[in-house]
Amino acid sequence: MKMFQQLQAKKKELYVLRHQHQLLLENDGAQTQKDQTLEELVERSWSKTGPGKVWTKERVKAENKKKQSLARIEAEKFLNEGPEALTQLYRPYSMIQSKHWKHEERALFKNINWAEMDGQTISFRARMHTLRRMSAKLVFIVFRQQTITIQGVLQSFKPSEGQGEHGTISEQMIHPEVLLLVLLRILHAMLFAKLDDKNLESRTSMDTSHHQKRSLPQRVRLNNRIIDLRTTPAQAIFRIQSGICNLFRSYLDTHKVSLKFIPQNYKEGLLNLVQLFFELNYFGRSAFLAQSPQLAKQMCMAADFERVYEIGAVFRAEDSNTPRHLTEYTGLDLEMALEEHYHEALTLIDGMFKNLWKGIYDRYQPEIDLIDQFYPHTKVEWLDETPRIPFSVGVKMLIDSGWVEEDGSLPSETEDLSTRAEIRLGALVKEKYHTDYYILDKFPASVRPFYTMPDPEDDRFTNSFDIFMRGQEILTGGQRIHDAEFFGKAWGAPPHAGCGIGLERLTYLFLSLGNIRLASLFPRDPKSLPAIPPTLALRHEDASTLHPIWEKNGQEFSPELLPPLEKLIANYGDAANTSWLDKRYHVWRHATTGAAQGYVIHNSYAIINILVRNSVGVPCLLQQKKRADPRNNPAAKDNDLARKVRHAEKEGVKLQTLPFNEPVPDDFKEKVDARVKDWQKNRKGTQVHLTEIRPWADEAHRKYFYAQGPDGTIHAINVLHQLSPENGYQVKFSLEFPNAPSGTVESLLLYSMKQLSAAEPDVKRITFGTGAQPHIEGGRNLGKHRIKALKKAYETIIKQARLLGKSEFREKMGTWNEGVYVAYPKGGLGAGGIRALMGFLEEDG
Repeated sequence: MKMFQQLQAKKKELYVLRHQHQLLLENDGAQTQKDQTLEELVERSWSKTGPGKVWTKERVKAENKKKQSLARIEAEKFLNEGPEALTQLYRPYSMIQSKHWKHEERALFKNINWAEMDGQTISFRARMHTLRRMSAKLVFIVFRQQTITIQGVLQSFKPSEGQGEHGTISEQMIHPEVLLLVLLRILHAMLFAKLDDKNLESRTSMDTSHHQKRSLPQRVRLNNRIIDLRTTPAQAIFRIQSGICNLFRSYLDTHKVSLKFIPQNYKEGLLNLVQLFFELNYFGRSAFLAQSPQLAKQMCMAADFERVYEIGAVFRAEDSNTPRHLTEYTGLDLEMALEEHYHEALTLIDGMFKNLWKGIYDRYQPEIDLIDQFYPHTKVEWLDETPRIPFSVGVKMLIDSGWVEEDGSLPSETEDLSTRAEIRLGALVKEKYHTDYYILDKFPASVRPFYTMPDPEDDRFTNSFDIFMRGQEILTGGQRIHDAEFFGKAWGAPPHAGCGIGLERLTYLFLSLGNIRLASLFPRDPKSLPAIPPTLALRHEDASTLHPIWEKNGQEFSPELLPPLEKLIANYGDAANTSWLDKRYHVWRHATTGAAQGYVIHNSYAIINILVRNSVGVPCLLQQKKRADPRNNPAAKDNDLARKVRHAEKEGVKLQTLPFNEPVPDDFKEKVDARVKDWQKNRKGTQVHLTEIRPWADEAHRKYFYAQGPDGTIHAINVLHQLSPENGYQVKFSLEFPNAPSGTVESLLLYSMKQLSAAEPDVKRITFGTGAQPHIEGGRNLGKHRIKALKKAYETIIKQARLLGKSEFREKMGTWNEGVYVAYPKGGLGAGGIRALMGFLEEDG
């Protein structure tokens, strides 16, 4: 008994200590002890609950108070940061910045002597070119710096003493083209082939081995130019192009061409040549982007600068969409004063080119070899003494070889050569002189600018020349007229000559790239910028909603001034709008603009655009359009349709057109109305439709086509309703009447499209209106169960009403689909709304 009492006392003491510890942790004990000591609290608690209980009423209150406090903290956190799922996706923006300059040495691949790097650790920045995971503990990674790649091996290992733990790299962590900062220890440097010679089969989706490479269309590459420029051939191309500029400048600098000038934009005197230039607004004055620095170069000659050159932008407003033309390119221009003869300039230019060819091959052979893997080409051949062939002699070489132009004519010595003739002459020169590089001198005056110096011995020709490489022109140059009296200027200038070179053309021909755009960093041609859609004129200017007629005339608005609904449909309408002409439709009009909205009230619901629902005052419901191109309809080439058309022709069916914009004859209306009644009697079951059969409504905006039998019976009618200029026409009615020969309606539809295309070639669209598709897709704010129910109901409706048959027929006529979106009112589409919608669509037959 004594031992039991001692045990109880120990338990009580332990209980006191435990309770005190809990109160201290919760910071709520002080409040509890204001009226009583801890011992009294424990004594009272012990006496009521016994030694086996640890919870008290005060403890429960403290726990509740703690939960409330935590709840308040969580609520404030939610208000400030949002849901945890979103917080993980959207964190406060933290910009990547270089916060410290540690002067760490970063290695460049091109400067590393790999044979001496075994055992050393290097730090470098490179792109991750490819990653190939061979196993869970072995990964091959290829790093790329511009044109140079190295392969590293990442494998699992036990860190040596003093070396920290490092994480693993997986395909989900890094992707191709990621820019990485790498700390790499070189265990042993070897060639790629030695690492890959086992031809391991394990590959991942990130491996870009040769058999997986695909060639992208060139336009895609140019539209994503930053990515394309990272490729090794692109890097090599522009290194070589930079070298061309450097060699051009250094050669001229060493030959006393001391001034590099900046050309002007043309600002005046070009009104008769505006079509050749890009015009811009220069502070309210007309200015034109420079097509050439020609005038600026010649003014420098008049200012006694003797020899000048320029490397700058040139703009040509020429609609030339060929592989050898750009609208913006870099020009290498030269102008120099002459002592005696224009061949002084020609000799300097010739020497510059030969120095350039030699310098490129000496400095950039690795880049040339790399480009050759993607764009194979032969080395440019040139002679110590460049052939200088008079233009007339070049023409004679072409004629002697049997060359004729595309139209069968012979080349003329007083007319310019075509591109094909230039290429052929280049082949003849290569065959005769064994060179890719030659000069064609003494061009005819008829193909040179007015300021070109005439040949003193034969004024049919000029002191001008072109230089060719691989059969295409890379330079145009010549002597300028410097006679003051000839130009009516008294400032005077020394004899001078010059030239202009296209940097991009020179690069692409030298490397045989096949397209000049590959030699331009960011190429521009007539098709580069997005096409501007044409502005379509309204069919009826007096029915404009942007500029209502009462505003134009300065009148006060009145309902009598509202434009007719028929004209609004012709200006702005689509297929569904033509149904508003039916008698069951109400039309709401906007008083400020005259805009219209049609709707039908059925069982207290209105099927209407949600934007105007408040103006109608009833609950609202807000449904794939079928379109075809009458100019290029694939149905015209369909074998099955062609067979049906032939059958209708054999049956003697004749296709006719009623004159547009002329009243429909009454006797024709009577015939068609009688056949429509026959058609309606022949229908069975419930019919689903959006419009009533009223072919004679709004005749002014409709075209009528019909098929007639040998006996004069109307077998089919096709009515096209004029819509907005953007939407073209709607096949409002296409009815094949009972006992019509097979293929009649198909034949009439194809005939209608052909006639419409011939009469109005600008019409690009014909729509069949809204049709059914096999299933519906759920959008936003609709749960899975509601979508499932709607899909089941929709499939039942289209099956019972046989709606897909009409859609399939339209697709045979060459249509394509445009989705139609259905918006339901707040709370979803209920049973009453569905009944209203189906009541609107159904008609008992």
